[in-house]
Amino acid sequence: MSSQNPLNVPDILWKVPQHVTGRSLLACVQVSKTWYQAFLPQIWKDIELTKNKPHPPGAIRGYMYSRFVKTLRIRCALKREHSNLILPNLASLTVENANWDETLFKLVGNYPLLIHLDVRRYIGACSTRFLGILVGLHSLRDVKLMGLEVNDINANTFWQLCAQLERLDVSFQRISIQDIHPAMQFPRMRELRASDFPVGNVPWILEFMQRCPGLRSLGSLAQDANQLLIPRVTPLVCTRTWPHLQSIALWTFSRDEDDVASILAGMERIIAFEALLLVFTSRMINLLRPHFGNLQTLDLFTAPGFTSAMAQEVMSSCPSLTTFKGCNIRAIDIIRGEPWVCLKLKVLELRLRTNPLTLGQSQPLVFEQLSKLTLLQELYVVAWKTDGIMLDLRFECGLGRLSTLRSLRFLDLTHATMHPMQHVEMEWILDHWKNLERVLGRLDTQNQAQDMVLKTRLKHQGIAVL
Repeated sequence: MSSQNPLNVPDILWKVPQHVTGRSLLACVQVSKTWYQAFLPQIWKDIELTKNKPHPPGAIRGYMYSRFVKTLRIRCALKREHSNLILPNLASLTVENANWDETLFKLVGNYPLLIHLDVRRYIGACSTRFLGILVGLHSLRDVKLMGLEVNDINANTFWQLCAQLERLDVSFQRISIQDIHPAMQFPRMRELRASDFPVGNVPWILEFMQRCPGLRSLGSLAQDANQLLIPRVTPLVCTRTWPHLQSIALWTFSRDEDDVASILAGMERIIAFEALLLVFTSRMINLLRPHFGNLQTLDLFTAPGFTSAMAQEVMSSCPSLTTFKGCNIRAIDIIRGEPWVCLKLKVLELRLRTNPLTLGQSQPLVFEQLSKLTLLQELYVVAWKTDGIMLDLRFECGLGRLSTLRSLRFLDLTHATMHPMQHVEMEWILDHWKNLERVLGRLDTQNQAQDMVLKTRLKHQGIAVL
């Protein structure tokens, strides 16, 4: 009796595509007609239009494939052909370089099922009419806007929008109203991040925050205004104004250490912490240490005082960590420290310090630690200025140990001083990192002709080199 291949059982096969990405998808659709039908929706699920590829693929202009598109990212100048697209099941839309004009209004208005909207790098201020269009999208729950102006004319429309949202990330261009209507409450709001608001509007922002009792995530990244805001937020956190708060992001100053310490001490559970320019001391790491078991996101890339030993402790003590950004990490501490337990890590950004004289000996051991992060999707490793050396992607420096990073999508080689990379190493990267989509930085083989060959190969495989 012949046994059926489990990957041809419909109930199993239809669950597989969500775990396959990149070039592997293209191989899967060629296996059989059954696999073609199963994997095709995943191929067209996410569409990105860039400066080099600004035109929508012809396939999504018709209903057969357009119905599969769930996410559309327009990272080029917005054009009329973009607003003419009809994607009936679109749930997420990102638009960059847009004017507040009819093209944008029509584009957004086309999608009544939209859940997530991100409009940035705009020209001009967000208009009242645009806010009205957003209020009409009853499924909308997550909005990111840059350049919002709140005034007496559009205030009620803005409050209506906030009342239906669960997440708002907004950069204010101007706030010309002083009060919020006493009856206004925003019980659905779970995540609120405000930036670039004027110092004079701190009381307004603070009251807005207080009208969101269900906040789980709170962020304030207004450099000047935070000098007044942080001391006022501190007692609210300590008195449990937001009892479910578990994520905090702040633009801080050296004198804010006591307030930030009080905020951390006042939070019952911390899963995400981001602090720009915070002078990070042993006091801070002591307050975070009880939350290491729950910590999922930690961004201290611009925090002076965050030492290499602290970073090593985080990596070896936070099993739930998915995003970590840290500065001043010494290769020697990675080598001699405890094994990393953050095996769920998907985003890693480090400013690595190495000794140029011992790079050939230390880097393979650093790669050995990195190789354990099998779920890693984004890797950014910047060289320390005085060293001028970053990760060296050659076999003699341990490249082969990174074969486990099969989920890697983004690789940042910015400011790298690369040793010559041979074609055999490029072939290895293409064979092992099949999900790689974007490489940031300069690929340098010290030979212009070889540079062109490498970039051509990468583009042929659908990998953007920026």
